[in-house]
Amino acid sequence: MRRTPWWHVLPWLLPLWWQSATAASAAIHWQVEPSSVAMGEPVTLTLTRRIPAAGPSLDTLDLGQLAHDFEIRDRTYGHSAKGEDLRLELYPLREGSLPLPVPGNGDGPRRITVTRGSPSVPDVQVRTYAEPAHWVVRQPARLMLEICATGMLVWQTPRMPSQPGLSVLPLGEQQENVERDGVRCTARRWTWSVTPAVARTQRISPGMLQASRYGKILRFPAPDLTANVTAVPAWLPQGIPVGRPAVTAPVHAAVPETGQPWEWRWEIDGAYDARTLHALLRDALKDRPAWLRFPPEVRAMPQSGIRPAWEVRFYAVPPHAGNLSLPTINLPWFDPASRRLQRLSTGGGTVMVVDPGREQLVRIGQAGAALLLAAGCGVPIWRKVRRRWQRHRLVRAILHSRDPVELQSSLLGTAPKEMAGLKFDECLRQLRTMWDVPGVEDWLADFNRLRFGASTQASPGEFMRLRAALADLLARAGGRAATSRNKAEVSAPHGDPVSH
Repeated sequence: MRRTPWWHVLPWLLPLWWQSATAASAAIHWQVEPSSVAMGEPVTLTLTRRIPAAGPSLDTLDLGQLAHDFEIRDRTYGHSAKGEDLRLELYPLREGSLPLPVPGNGDGPRRITVTRGSPSVPDVQVRTYAEPAHWVVRQPARLMLEICATGMLVWQTPRMPSQPGLSVLPLGEQQENVERDGVRCTARRWTWSVTPAVARTQRISPGMLQASRYGKILRFPAPDLTANVTAVPAWLPQGIPVGRPAVTAPVHAAVPETGQPWEWRWEIDGAYDARTLHALLRDALKDRPAWLRFPPEVRAMPQSGIRPAWEVRFYAVPPHAGNLSLPTINLPWFDPASRRLQRLSTGGGTVMVVDPGREQLVRIGQAGAALLLAAGCGVPIWRKVRRRWQRHRLVRAILHSRDPVELQSSLLGTAPKEMAGLKFDECLRQLRTMWDVPGVEDWLADFNRLRFGASTQASPGEFMRLRAALADLLARAGGRAATSRNKAEVSAPHGDPVSH
């Protein structure tokens, strides 16, 4: 039997295939709602088809053309004996009038209108940029994703995974109020540290950014970033950073002492590795015996900037007091602008070393001198206060006496201890010499006449006068006038002394 060539049959098969495809497409019915949304809002597309119907299942329907303008966020397929349905949740990827390339017949237009913001959805501007814009292999750069919204939105932190030839490390986020194109908005900015490892064109695709507003989920497309990466020379050793490092040395809290370990701490901000830093530090300290007792330490610090951070600790044991020379460290780095290897010299200078023993002797001497000075100033003050207190007690005792005999006993009983055993006349003369009391001899003569005169009994008025005179003489001793309290006691009547 003779076979018919396939090209003779093809013209008959093509109309049959076209008729079958048209019938399958006509059996699909779609519905979209809403037909107009703001950027960030979803669109629901529902496709249904009754069974039996010719053509492939809705679950295997090709939606490649639809993915050009929409993100297919959710896809739900269902079927029964009566038919099947496919429900798609779409988020627009750009503004304007977007076509709906779906088969079958539907309700409404085949285009979705996407606007920039609406009364219920804030206007959102998204930009992706890097500093510096031009990348170099092994040089960390700052990648930033900024969202500026005219209303309050709760954002989900975007993920920026690493990709071949590019290391990505998240650094944090910040929020501030700014002005864009004359409009005030709230800017939220996420930052990453990116370090390219190969020289090629890198394409950063942040994807869709998700936010919520009053429980409603919104998704916004973020623009891609394309960066060209420049290679470094092949002779550049590993562990040498690309770009100038930064070095800070905090203020020394402790004073170095002879024979005791002293720590000097640095912070280096640069893309070195620990082995390279150890080699550089050993080379800088090889001719400094005071710094060789303990090896330097290199520790990685939590990274807060785009470059790695290192903490370097030096330890010195000063042999003697005086000036201690600090080491100078030369840090090499590659300059991508000049394509040459540069060096950053840091450190150097001197610090004063003290001897603890000598310092202790100096402190003891200073303390002794202070005590001697305090004692030299305190003894005269104590003597003066003691003399005034003794004089005050004598004046009180005299003013409380009621007759000449009691006056004598009160004076002898309250006189200073060094006058113990003296007679009344001798005690008064000793007080005159000690306290520079004038008129004591005249007062003694008047008192003796009153005490041992021809009259057998002293007049109360005469005794009060003599008592007040003696109290006034003692109160004025050494140039000090009688106090108002003493004057009140002097003026008290005989037999009724002032109570205390």
